[in-house]
Amino acid sequence: TGAAVVGARLAAEGCRHFFVAHIDEGIALRRVLPEPPIYVLNGLLPGTEPDFVEHRLIPVLNHLGQLNVWRAAAQRFNQALDAVVHLDTGLHRLGFSAEDAQVLINERGRLRGLRLALIMSHLVASEETSNPVNGEQLSRFRTFVRSMPGAPTSLANSSGIFLGPDYHFDLLRPGADGRQ
Repeated sequence: TGAAVVGARLAAEGCRHFFVAHIDEGIALRRVLPEPPIYVLNGLLPGTEPDFVEHRLIPVLNHLGQLNVWRAAAQRFNQALDAVVHLDTGLHRLGFSAEDAQVLINERGRLRGLRLALIMSHLVASEETSNPVNGEQLSRFRTFVRSMPGAPTSLANSSGIFLGPDYHFDLLRPGADGRQ
């Protein structure tokens, strides 16, 4: 598949973290990339926990319900599992709401059995460098990260990279595709 060819090339060029939209893409990519972390952006769909564990894929968790299911999977499979917390800082499509994020901050024990591999968010208007929403999202993200220290962080999607180093954090996520 195209993802396998591109993934292998990116790995050869030094890419060490891979993001896919759907679990089937992650499974296909894992066949050609046995080692690097592969994150699945659409989160943990019901019943997919065994596939995530078998293929060593990391779900990007978008709400407390997914977090609870993944934590139960860690208990069921008797192993610590990597997880990503996706914070909704303004996209209003995916990610922990401000209320759920506050619950997580107040109840860190909800992460027991999980390794927080990454805290991330996604910029809404990063193509518009002067849009004030970018700064608002940056501020919300920083506030959450200060409350949840210790995990790597990622805010800059493809266009966000050009907003400058304040948006870069630990991991950049370039990957705009040419599809219309």
